[in-house]
Amino acid sequence: MKEEIEDIIIDKIIQGDKSACRIIIDKYKSFVFNLAFRIVNNREDAEEVTQDSFIKAFKYLESFNRKAKFSTWLYRITFNTAVSKTRKKKVEKNSINDVPEAMLPIDSFEKSFNLLKEQQQKKYIHIILAKLSADERGLVTMYYLEEMPMEDISEATGLTKSNVKVKIHRARQKLYVHLSHLLKQEAREIL
Repeated sequence: MKEEIEDIIIDKIIQGDKSACRIIIDKYKSFVFNLAFRIVNNREDAEEVTQDSFIKAFKYLESFNRKAKFSTWLYRITFNTAVSKTRKKKVEKNSINDVPEAMLPIDSFEKSFNLLKEQQQKKYIHIILAKLSADERGLVTMYYLEEMPMEDISEATGLTKSNVKVKIHRARQKLYVHLSHLLKQEAREIL
């Protein structure tokens, strides 16, 4: 959706057109949910943060100054809402068993092996991301998973671009340490 069309839709929402809200929600719901989920680390909480983020965005839409992209503004709302949620609620650690198991296809060994490998990678990512703070999870999600540019992350979080770089660098170092430790521990358990 081009920014001009998005501006028209935003104007319709401000004028009270409720059906225009659906267009914005449909466009951004997966991005908002993914960011929220990476920060709160819980599906139900992520759904709540997603809903709260859209409610806040529509409530304060008139204050959106349009100097930044709407997506950046919405990510900032989501980031702040998710971080606030983790601060209010005691962080619950999800176990590996909470990750839904996909049924392995029986039609080919190669497909089954690749799916198992993907599940294993997701398991490790899930475990090590849980070891980061909510802020760090949000930054890592925006940069690596959503592939947002540093400028947009800076706008979304309210941090300077250099501060974002430093925090992402530190989070990456923590991820490396946690992953190295986890893999050594798993290797010891297997052997």
